[in-house]
Amino acid sequence: MAGIKYKKLPNGRVFIEIRDLRTECPFSSKGDISDIIITCKKSSLDYEEFAEYLSHYIDENIKGKEIEMEVIPIEVLKGYVTECIKLRIEEGRYAAPEEVEVECISRKEDGKWGIFTKVKFDRKVLDKRGLNVY
Repeated sequence: MAGIKYKKLPNGRVFIEIRDLRTECPFSSKGDISDIIITCKKSSLDYEEFAEYLSHYIDENIKGKEIEMEVIPIEVLKGYVTECIKLRIEEGRYAAPEEVEVECISRKEDGKWGIFTKVKFDRKVLDKRGLNVY
């Protein structure tokens, strides 16, 4: 399973860290290694249980797969939102996280170069007129 560590921060946010995620470059077939930091607004999730769900998603859908470095944080974000909704489905339209940011430092296995990418997700629930519900 992907090694995931999480920590609740005093500012009401949660910090999740994934180290040494290995993927393969679809262009060169060479290995890439990524370190990922996820920060999110604290929610009703049990983050210990959630870390297991997210780890399973990463193992099944990202780890060892051919994926562009630039796309890794998008795939991690997709997994985060998907697994969050599964665990909070009873919360209906509020099941998706409100705020998530994924930062990723990816480097070639040989260490010659790498890139930094970041994606941010914001969710607001709207009423039928397009106004915020909360």
